[in-house]
Amino acid sequence: MSEQARGGHSSSILGEHIENYNIESSALHRKLQSKVEALNIMRNELEKYRTERDQFKLMAETLQLRYSAIKRNSDFCVSLGGNSSVATLLTDAREKNMKLTTELEAAKQKLAEVQGDMELLRVKNAELLQSNKLRKASVTDGREELSWKAERANFIASLESLKKKNAQLAFDLKALLDEKEEAITERESYKCKAHRLNHELMLALKVNESHKNIVDIDALVVENKFLQEKLSNCESELDQTQAAANRYKNMLDSKRKKGIIKLGTNTADNIMSHKQVKMILENGADLPTKTETIADLKSLCLALLDNLNDKNVALSHQKRTNKILASRIAELDRRLQITMGQNEASSFSPSQILLSGYTPSTVDIEQKSSNVTDDSGTMSSDESNKTSQVFDDGMESLSSDSNRSIISSEYENAGLSSDISSMYALNNAQCALVSNDIIKERADDLKDLPSELADMVHKALRDLDSKESQESSAEGESGH
Repeated sequence: MSEQARGGHSSSILGEHIENYNIESSALHRKLQSKVEALNIMRNELEKYRTERDQFKLMAETLQLRYSAIKRNSDFCVSLGGNSSVATLLTDAREKNMKLTTELEAAKQKLAEVQGDMELLRVKNAELLQSNKLRKASVTDGREELSWKAERANFIASLESLKKKNAQLAFDLKALLDEKEEAITERESYKCKAHRLNHELMLALKVNESHKNIVDIDALVVENKFLQEKLSNCESELDQTQAAANRYKNMLDSKRKKGIIKLGTNTADNIMSHKQVKMILENGADLPTKTETIADLKSLCLALLDNLNDKNVALSHQKRTNKILASRIAELDRRLQITMGQNEASSFSPSQILLSGYTPSTVDIEQKSSNVTDDSGTMSSDESNKTSQVFDDGMESLSSDSNRSIISSEYENAGLSSDISSMYALNNAQCALVSNDIIKERADDLKDLPSELADMVHKALRDLDSKESQESSAEGESGH
């Protein structure tokens, strides 16, 4: 209100100043018009007086000419008469008197003209001084008015720019609020989705209530990304290996001798195809009995025997792996049917079975009460609060645990058997149902598998053993 009153007072003062300025400017304009009219009148009178002066000058000149002519005549007459008389003296005196009077009149006329010119110049000088003063005052007033107008224009322009900035800031604030609402809704949807997926995963894996925080969707997603990158790297390495194999194959084909190979010659650097080996073995009776030929046949047989042994070992390993996987898959299927129940599985869909007992209202409660744990120990209360704060931005605090789980899941080929046997020894300490023979058998079976596949099979077997121990303990307690 004070600013509005101040603005109204300043506007009223400004209006009075403008009215006074308009009145003064109109009065000065009228004075200037009157001065201009008076100056025009005086200029006309001056022209008139100048014409009269010229006429008087012309008359004086004519009189002076007459006087000079009369004087010449009188001098001529005096020179002719010889003796002057009183009449001539009188005429001379009269002529001199007339001459002096005319000169006096001319001098008076000149004096009057000079005085008039002086008065006119004084009036003009005064008018010029007054007009200069008025011009200076008007210039100063105009400068003040121009400066005031410039300040007013700058102030109005600054107000308009501030108004535009304010409108832009309000629009940006509205857009940010809309983005915030969208981010909040997206965060709530992701939170509910993560909670639901955690519930489904815990229900699918039969996780105890005390080990809820072990299952983590973010860790699985990060591990999946890591495995995808690893798979892409393996595919690229496979492509490179295939390219190298094709290159080596082309090199071998270039060195391979075509046609019929004769044993006993220099065949150390030659490479034989399957067809050539078959032809040599079919025509073995026709070969010459030389020591070089026998040595070449012996080396050929040894190479074929080594190749056959390698194929046999690979086939046996593959059969054993397939047998183990088939038995474990059948066992998992049987236990899943026993656990879930044949009738329940037929009447409900998998999503309904996984969502049994799920309540979306516990999302925020479990989010506040959950604390992230890793192999080294549990997190403090401040770290858990920080974790709950950054959960909406992608659950970045759990990525470190997932990275540690991924790194811990990688095994070296040289120490794979010892790691698996030690893990089964720990599992044996927890579950008395698994014997040492079974542990050794599993370790021997998983020794020939790749590291990732062996890790997955080991985890599945360990989960099955833990479930069996829990079921046996529950049955024992119910029996008691």
